Formats: sequence, C-alpha cells, structure tokens
Amino acid sequence: MATWFQVEGIGEFPRAMLSYDQCRPAADTDRRIVEAVYGKDNHILFDGRTHRFNRVTLISDLNRGVPTYNRWESFGWCVVMPEDT
Repeated sequence: MATWFQVEGIGEFPRAMLSYDQCRPAADTDRRIVEAVYGKDNHILFDGRTHRFNRVTLISDLNRGVPTYNRWESFGWCVVMPEDT
C-alpha cells in the first residue's frame, strides 16, 4: 500500500526529506518543482522578501510513519493533505 501526501512551503524544497520519508514526486510536474531553482516564476512576497511557494504531491511505498509532519515543519514546509491509497 502506497502513501500519497502533499506538502507546501516557502523557500527551497527540502530534498533531504525525500530520502528521510523514502518518498518521490508523484508526477513529472511535482518533480520539476522539487528540482527547480529560484527564478521569477512561482514566487510570493513574504516578510518583505521574495520566496518560492509551492505544493508538491509525493508518494511513499512505506505505509507506516509517513509523512513525518514535525520534520517537514522543521524545514518550513507542512503536510497539507495526507491520503492513503
């Protein structure tokens, strides 16, 4: 059973979380967001500075303990829609 979930956040995507939660982007569009670097697209103004803000859908083949909510939050990203399929 796979675990699907979404994360959203501001700033650089925490790529280390992919291995920590043993997950991967669910689709090509999600992969592009994970691999993106700062550019003029996908930015918002926050606290007077410009940051990237995105929502990414991820999938993990683990079915227990994923996603690690507190760890995502420590990187400034939050789990917004966990869903088991």
